[in-house]
Amino acid sequence: MSFVIGEIENKNNPTLSGSVKAMHGSASLGGDILAKKKRKKKRKKKRRKKKRKKKKRKKKKKKKKKKKKKKKNKKKKKEQDDSAAQITWRRKKTVLP
Repeated sequence: MSFVIGEIENKNNPTLSGSVKAMHGSASLGGDILAKKKRKKKRKKKRRKKKRKKKKRKKKKKKKKKKKKKKKNKKKKKEQDDSAAQITWRRKKTVLP
């Protein structure tokens, strides 16, 4: 339902009636309000999609980091346990004949 009006002498005071102007967005640009709404909706959808993707990526990164940390801690603990076992084993060996 877009329409373009002809020459407008004064842009501040177009010859178009107020109600029609309101219906079609800015009359000086000949804009269709429905198309404008559609564009706005599309932009919003795109933005939301982008945001969701970013959030997902962040979550994935966080999960990966957590997993890595867990693995590191496990390795550290294992090394400590091994060293403790060696000491006790050495101690036992010295105590025995």
